[in-house]
Amino acid sequence: MDAIEAERNSEKNADSEVLALLGKKQVLKRRFGLISIFGFAMCELITWETVLALFSQGLNNGGPAGLVYGFLIAWLSTLSVYTVISELASMAPIAGGQYYWVYMLAPPRWKKFSSYIIGWLTSLAWIATVSVESIFAGTMIQGMMILDYPDYDFKLWQGTLLSWMVIAVAVFINAIIPGLLPKFEVFILVFHIAGFISIMTVLWLYSPHSSAASVFTTSLNEGGWSTQGLSYCVGFLGNLATFVGADASVHMAEESKIYLTGLPRSIC
Repeated sequence: MDAIEAERNSEKNADSEVLALLGKKQVLKRRFGLISIFGFAMCELITWETVLALFSQGLNNGGPAGLVYGFLIAWLSTLSVYTVISELASMAPIAGGQYYWVYMLAPPRWKKFSSYIIGWLTSLAWIATVSVESIFAGTMIQGMMILDYPDYDFKLWQGTLLSWMVIAVAVFINAIIPGLLPKFEVFILVFHIAGFISIMTVLWLYSPHSSAASVFTTSLNEGGWSTQGLSYCVGFLGNLATFVGADASVHMAEESKIYLTGLPRSIC
């Protein structure tokens, strides 16, 4: 027991020393391990769920070909960005993330201004992300109610209330029972993977199958845009949304136990 306690104290001291070098004091409890922080990042991305929610946008504007190639372009582009973020997270694992790194790397003349702008942009982005994902979740719950109960007379305001319910659950978990958050993230990770396998299995077995040529060569412009290229760009927004939030684990750096290696792995 004494050896375990000594090891824990050594880890705490190492954590405090790393943050001290970055100009901060350790005040948060480090609850997240590799699996839980990976689950946190995975469930922030919600890639396949976003594909289902925004599928019609890319299908109507670009068609099957636009969806496939747009997804690959979005994936490679996002990978290039988050590879750099992973490297920065291993160098300076701090919850501030981008605004701190900008201050660290920018020319002295522009440090404060650039950091201020990036800090506000990041904050606004996360506020928008919480809003969008809550609306997604709330309206998906309402969609399942419509499918399961044919007599259900749905109203738009009910979808809004369900979205607020999602926000209330998130606030409860983070503010009232934060100690259970890592376990909750692991549960959601398993649920996320199980849902993907289940839906893919159902689609594989019961959906109508088309030829490969119809998938990789069919382009659509159902939005009536002036050019097919413009239609691709409009549909591309749906693909891009599937990769928003991969840097989420960066902002949990001060609550992660294995931040130097765990954060880059959870991001990429």
